[in-house]
Amino acid sequence: MKILPLILSFPPFLITSQDLARKNFEIYFSQIYCTPLIIEIKSSGQTFRENIVLTIFDGQQLFEISPQTNYGYEPNIFFGDFLGNNNPQFLYSVQNGGSGGYGAYEVYSIDKTPELVFNLAEFSPQVQGSIKNDLVELTYEKSKLYLPLNEESRRFDEKDLTISMSSVAFPVYNPALKKYYLKTYQPVYMGYRANNLGYLCFTLELTPLKSNIINISTSLNH
Repeated sequence: MKILPLILSFPPFLITSQDLARKNFEIYFSQIYCTPLIIEIKSSGQTFRENIVLTIFDGQQLFEISPQTNYGYEPNIFFGDFLGNNNPQFLYSVQNGGSGGYGAYEVYSIDKTPELVFNLAEFSPQVQGSIKNDLVELTYEKSKLYLPLNEESRRFDEKDLTISMSSVAFPVYNPALKKYYLKTYQPVYMGYRANNLGYLCFTLELTPLKSNIINISTSLNH
């Protein structure tokens, strides 16, 4: 992550005529914090974006971040308080465009300088899977959850069961705590990726040092 701090008193972004022609930038503006937070996404390319850079202006300083995953489709910014400390935070996401629907999801917090507090690519809970009659049994530590088999899955053996890495992370608001959690989804399939049985879902509470799992559930593939 590259950080370039500059002291400014006005939004610093300069959009050129070439940027307008390429359509390779977006600007996000948030007023949910005491001071406005402005984030500009710039990159090379139009549909498939490369060399993505986030330029952040917090009302006083300008920062430039190269995300951990700086390429893909449809880069996006979501503003929200994930740590519960009222510091400016945001969720950056970008899609890989593949058939599995995978994306990169990174949460940043700004406390004097931007800090990466969560990266979905580094979240890899150890889950075991087995077949119990007409159900897939998913085991994480002492928790057991289940997904029903479909007709297509009956052609395969237990060795063909795959619990994939987390593919998506959505923000979930807790109004009692006035902060956001993250809910991750791990695809579960038999034989081939398109034969998706559903998802194993983890709800995470983020802290500056780690993410805590506070709930585990399953979701059917509709």
